[in-house]
Amino acid sequence: MDAELRKFRDGEEEQVRAIEELQKVTEAEAAAKQRELAVEKERTKRLMLAKQEAEASLRKAQEEGQRMVDGERRRLEREIRFRNLHEQHVLRFERSLEE
Repeated sequence: MDAELRKFRDGEEEQVRAIEELQKVTEAEAAAKQRELAVEKERTKRLMLAKQEAEASLRKAQEEGQRMVDGERRRLEREIRFRNLHEQHVLRFERSLEE
């Protein structure tokens, strides 16, 4: 009977050790997953910041481009007005000479 009891206790101790080992492995896996999650969150945060910076840079470039286009448009409008006025003045001058 003593042998059977000892065999039963040894089996229980082995089961307890196996459960404890499994618990350690599970805890280690959970910790690894938490680290992976933290790394992924940090990566996502960096990517979002980079995206925001890129969008801000794009907006700035678009605004600068629009300012350049507007400036060129105004310059061309002034040039056209000048040509028209010059042409009108030349015609008036020529008419005044004919009279």
